[in-house]
Amino acid sequence: MPAFAGMEGSFWQQAVKVLAALSGLLGAFLLGVHFLKKFRGARLGSHSSIRVLETHYLTSRTMLHLVAVGQARFLVGSAGERLTLLTVLPPEEGAREGEWGKDSSRPPVEYEGS
Repeated sequence: MPAFAGMEGSFWQQAVKVLAALSGLLGAFLLGVHFLKKFRGARLGSHSSIRVLETHYLTSRTMLHLVAVGQARFLVGSAGERLTLLTVLPPEEGAREGEWGKDSSRPPVEYEGS
């Protein structure tokens, strides 16, 4: 056994180096998977036919969402866990932002208050 006495220190040094390298590779792999999911999800979302065009916060738990599904647009209200379809808006084509199209059946509702 005296022949292996000098190698024990180098064995443990090599074992620690191998474990450190494997840990680094595993960490890099997990980080790569995380970013792949993040960027692939963002890329897939951009090709989706459902888009949230704008969100306006009325209070901390109540919001208005302008949602587009294909060419159709909807105004949706959310309060806590509840969603409500408020109105169907005319298609975006031909209408400038902030204006209502000619085929609109009613003008926008203006709310007063806080």
